[in-house]
Amino acid sequence: MNNLDPQLKELYSKILAKKRFKTDRTGVGTKSIFGHQMRFNMEDGFPLTTLRKIHIKSMIHELLWFLGSYDDEYKKFGYSNIKYLIDNDVTFWTEWCYKNYKAEKFRIYQENDLKDSKTVKQFRFLNQKDFEKKIKTDDEFALKWGNLGPVYPSQWQNWGGYTELVPQTKIYKETTGSQQIVDNLGYKKVEIKGINQINILIDQLIENPDSRRLIVNSWNVSELDDMLLPPCHMMFQFYSEIISMEERIEYCEKHYDKDDIKNYMLKNNILDWLEIKRYPRKQIKILEHFNVPERKLDLQLYQRSSDQYLGGPYNIASYSLLLHMVAQVVNMIPNEFIWTIGDAHLYSNSIEATEELLKREIKTLPKLKINTDIENIRGFRYEDFEILNYDPHPNIKVDVAV
Repeated sequence: MNNLDPQLKELYSKILAKKRFKTDRTGVGTKSIFGHQMRFNMEDGFPLTTLRKIHIKSMIHELLWFLGSYDDEYKKFGYSNIKYLIDNDVTFWTEWCYKNYKAEKFRIYQENDLKDSKTVKQFRFLNQKDFEKKIKTDDEFALKWGNLGPVYPSQWQNWGGYTELVPQTKIYKETTGSQQIVDNLGYKKVEIKGINQINILIDQLIENPDSRRLIVNSWNVSELDDMLLPPCHMMFQFYSEIISMEERIEYCEKHYDKDDIKNYMLKNNILDWLEIKRYPRKQIKILEHFNVPERKLDLQLYQRSSDQYLGGPYNIASYSLLLHMVAQVVNMIPNEFIWTIGDAHLYSNSIEATEELLKREIKTLPKLKINTDIENIRGFRYEDFEILNYDPHPNIKVDVAV
C-alpha cells in the first residue's frame, strides 16, 4: 500500500490552487500554504516517493553526516564541514559554501583595491566544480571553505560547543584531562564541548522511554546568524509505547527471518504459529529467543519551511530512515512518522514539473533492508542500508533556489 504519494498529490494540488505568488529569500518566488500534516505507517512500506526518483545515496550520506556516523578521519574538519559529503559525491550543500567563498573572496578583493592584472588573477574565483574538487583533494582548503557554520550536525551533536583561540598570556582554568594545544602564533586552542543531543535521546529512550522530552532541536537562536542556512527541519520528537504480546507475536511472524523461525519450531517441536498463539508460555519463549521488541516507536518532525518539489519527499525518506535506525539501537519497532510543516511551498521554477507529477501513476512503495547487527547509532555506514523494489518514475530536474 502506498500511503505517501496520494498525500503528496493532495498537498501539491492545495499549493498549486493558490492564485498569488509570495516573495522569498531567494527571489525566485513561491506558491505556498501554511500548516499541514502527513502521517506514514512504516508497515505500509518505506515512504520513498514513486512519483519521481529520489537520490537515495545522497539521502543516506546526509543523515549519517548529521549523526556523525563516519570514520574518525573526518573529525578534524569539525561537525558541519561538507568534506565528508563531497568525498561521497553528495554536492547539494556545496551551493551555500560556494556562495560564501565567492562573497568572501570578493570582499577581500574590494578591501585591497586590487586593480592590476597580476593581483586580479591571484583572486580569480574557482568555478563550482573546481571548488568541489579542491574540497576533495586539499584538506587545508576544505577546512577554510567547507564549513557551513553550526548547522544540523553541530546542533545535533555539539549544541553550544565551540573552539576558541586563547592568547598564552590569558589566564584560564585548565580542564581536567584535556590537552591544550599551543600553535606557533602563541595561542592555545581550547575546545568547549557542547551537548550531544543524540546521545541524550538514545539514553532516555532506553532509561525513560515514556518521557515527554525525547526531543532534538536544531533551532539554536543564539547561533542562527553564524549558519550559512538556518535549519528548515528544526525540531523532532520521539514517542514510545508498550505493545501487547499478541502484537509482538504478529510482528515476529511477519518480519523475522523465516528460516530462523522454522529451525526454532523444529527444535522445539512446534507445529505452526497457531500452536504458539494458543500457549502463553510458548509465546514468551519465542519472544525472548528472538528478542522481539516490547515497544513501538513514533517520530514527529516539525519543519518550519519545506520546498515541496525538491525537499519534501526527501525529508520524509530521511526522517523515516532515522526512525528505523533509532528504533533498532533501542530495540523498538519503527511505527509511524508524522510530518508537520509550517510554510509548505513550491518555487515558481518547479510549478511545471509538479503539475507533471500529478499526472503520474502511483506505484508500490519499496522496502527498507537494514543491517540488524548494528547496535550503535554511529556504527551505521552507507553499506548497511538497501532499498528493495524501488521503481519510481524518472526525475524531472529543476534548479535549487539558493
